[in-house]
Amino acid sequence: MARVAMLGLGFSLAPQPSLAQLAIQPLQDSVVLPDYDRGRNVGVAETPQPDYDPLGISAGDFRVFPSLTATTQVNSNVFFNDFDKHADIAELIQPSVFATSDWSNALVQVYATDQIRRDARYAVLDRNTWATYVSGRLDMTDALTVTTLVQAGRFTENPYASVVDGVFAVLSQYDQVTASVKGAWTGGHLRVTAQYEHAVQAYAPLRAAAAGTIDQAYRDNRNDRELVQAEYALSPGLAVYSQVSLDAVKYRYTGAMGLSDRNSTGAAVVGGVSLDWSGVARGALGIGYSRRDYTSGAFPDPGGLSVQARIEVFPSAMTTVTGSAYRLLRDANSGASVAYYDSHVECDVDHALRRNVIVSARLYYGNQAFVEDPRRRTFYQASLVGKVKFDRRFNADINLGYGKSTTNGSLAGAPFGQFVGSVALQVGI
Repeated sequence: MARVAMLGLGFSLAPQPSLAQLAIQPLQDSVVLPDYDRGRNVGVAETPQPDYDPLGISAGDFRVFPSLTATTQVNSNVFFNDFDKHADIAELIQPSVFATSDWSNALVQVYATDQIRRDARYAVLDRNTWATYVSGRLDMTDALTVTTLVQAGRFTENPYASVVDGVFAVLSQYDQVTASVKGAWTGGHLRVTAQYEHAVQAYAPLRAAAAGTIDQAYRDNRNDRELVQAEYALSPGLAVYSQVSLDAVKYRYTGAMGLSDRNSTGAAVVGGVSLDWSGVARGALGIGYSRRDYTSGAFPDPGGLSVQARIEVFPSAMTTVTGSAYRLLRDANSGASVAYYDSHVECDVDHALRRNVIVSARLYYGNQAFVEDPRRRTFYQASLVGKVKFDRRFNADINLGYGKSTTNGSLAGAPFGQFVGSVALQVGI
């Protein structure tokens, strides 16, 4: 199945993503790049494979693709803490179903997945995460398209991205509901996009063996974001764009843990270029300024440089090299801080040894710099993944990786390093 670009939110979905991608993640990302794909290039992971892609089940105007994935994972440091390392083996079972319509001027897609995890030694790591979404696209006219998305799920925080210590992030779960609507109008060389997104997060109590149960309700929040973007094509393969976005974060409890009102508003202005050159590269680069203003005068109102970039290079039909980077000013959503600069650099290489065998390598660097104190956290990751499609029904992934985090003091959390390996098998229809 080809990946489906969704609503310009800076993410992509696949009915059959990499099986080694164990975490179920929400469909929300503050990195919003223009839709730079003009159909001039096809990445290795997107290449159609008629002999290996599932046929699905016909259900009226829909095609339905059910699947079941079983994964065994070995982790050398399951609590993300070098001061108290523990290794463990986990088993994960994940049923999924994806359905897509087959209409000429509209598209409806439905996805649902549930992942059950059980660890051999530490029951505190056992969890159930799930996600479901419904998306739709309607071509109102030749020039105007409207797309919508509604998603709900229970997710686990990512220790390589969370603002809380890794030992707490790996135990922390939250429910999130997201709804968005986007309209895109195209006329001549000009494309104008307007988007509204609403998300609500509710954090579950954290089951930490050493500290008992920790109430995280003070982190519950809602986020509303509006975005307007204009693109002007200089040529069939090159365009310039400008983007203005506004957002508001409101917490359910604003005075918890002795903190002042943490509600805030944000604004960002970004300008840049997007390109899609046949057989060479495609991507987008934007540079601008972002700022956050807090209701309480107890916190600073930071502002600074914003960067968002993604480039895909095609040295051959069998290899795709992807680089991405961003620097964003984010609301911290934690009791220790209100805002931080989040920086990210990543390089991915996908190479097809055969049509049905893809090897992928990934290098990742991340940095969190908090604005009201000197705390710093740095993350590193490297992984190698082998993906095999045996036939239309059976797929397998093998994933080997190493991750590391360093901090500049105990207030920023514990450092950690870990080796992770997993084998995933999937059967689909």
